[in-house]
Formats: sequence, C-alpha cells, structure tokens
Amino acid sequence: VYKRQREKRPGAAAEAYRKAVSLYRGDFLAEDLYLEWAIPRRERLRNLYLEALEWLALHHFRRGEYRESIHYAELILEKDGCREDAHRLLMRCYARLGQRNRALRQYHLCRETVQRELDIEPMPETTVLYERIRSGEEV
Repeated sequence: VYKRQREKRPGAAAEAYRKAVSLYRGDFLAEDLYLEWAIPRRERLRNLYLEALEWLALHHFRRGEYRESIHYAELILEKDGCREDAHRLLMRCYARLGQRNRALRQYHLCRETVQRELDIEPMPETTVLYERIRSGEEV
C-alpha cells in the first residue's frame, strides 16, 4: 500500500494490511534455509510482513486502540524479539491501559533479549521511556 493511499484512506489500508498479514504463513522455504537463491526472497517477504505489522500496530496506537496495537506489536516480536521499537510500543500501550507493571516488565524482557541475542544494552530511548513510566509520567 502506497504512503499517499495510506494517509488518504487509513481504514482501507488497515484492511489491506490485515489481509496481507493473515496470508503470511512463515518464512519462505523455511525448511531449506541455505538455498542461496531463496535467501533474498525470504528476507524481502519477512521484511514486508514486519512492515505491515508495524504499520498496523502504529495505526491502532494512534487511534487509541491499544489492545489491537499490542496484538500486532507482539506479532513483530515473535518474528524479531530484538525490535526495540515494538517493545517501546508495548510499554506505551500497557502504560496507557493503566498496566504500569506490565510496561515495566516489558522493558526488562527487552533488556534481557537484546543482551542475550546481541550482547548490547537497550537503546537510550528505551531506557528513558522505562524511567518515565517508572516515575509515573504520562507516555
């Protein structure tokens, strides 16, 4: 879905993305991970899937539909647990739903994941969001 169309008709774009997401059945030729010719296609399809999920998660967040946003952010993390943007979105959703403890727990899950998988600390913006939620600020 092109950017201009998404902006003019977000409801139609959301429906198109939901349909595309529902059609995704996992990584292309996942049973043959080392087929050279399949690797670029697999990555492209996976990236398109993640882009659709991200758009849907943000679309619902902007509309105040936090539970729907949570659903799509969780799907992102199922595919890529190191996506800090998805962790931050979950933290914001939980905080806005009044589930501060879940928001704080999400930060710790993010921190553990990026340390284990990438051997790094969370991005500064993730830690700043955590501190804001911890201190009771609006996010």
